[in-house]
Amino acid sequence: MLKDFQNFSMERCKNLILEYQQERKEEQFALLLARFDKYILYVIYELRSRWKYLRDEELQELYHTGIIGFHKGILAFKPHVSVKMVIPVLKAYIKGEMGIVYSYKDKELCCENPPSSNNVEGIEDNLTAKLILSSSAVKGLAEMDRNIVKLRFCEDLSVQEIADKYNVTKSAIYYRLKKTLTKLKKVIKN
Repeated sequence: MLKDFQNFSMERCKNLILEYQQERKEEQFALLLARFDKYILYVIYELRSRWKYLRDEELQELYHTGIIGFHKGILAFKPHVSVKMVIPVLKAYIKGEMGIVYSYKDKELCCENPPSSNNVEGIEDNLTAKLILSSSAVKGLAEMDRNIVKLRFCEDLSVQEIADKYNVTKSAIYYRLKKTLTKLKKVIKN
């Protein structure tokens, strides 16, 4: 018997979520997915417009990641939570999964590879980095931040090599590079 899943009320969706948590029947998940299918795509398009690093990803891959987040949201939903919270909870889990799966892309875009020449805000090549580092733009930077930028863009060391040199984690170097590049971009723009 066909069900009109598009017109399920949020109350019906919440009940179906709670049933799925207990029984884990494929049919229940299929109904929920059919009901929220367009919403998952909406969240993906919203995130793609805000997170530049998702724009180059295949829509199908993003959709599959969104479904994983949707599934995690269903499993995490608590029975005492209001019906009004169904959509925000699902959105949070979809967004969270996208952030987890594609976070390395954000770091690559900001730090691992120098930004491409069509990114006018970024440091386009090693020569540009050297010119910036020799200018007054770096006066406000801490010595360690200046050295990290020099090592990364002038001496072409990898983030891992820099992390090893300073005996810190890769993520600490990513964070410092991102913060420093943001400061430099502001100075250059003004």
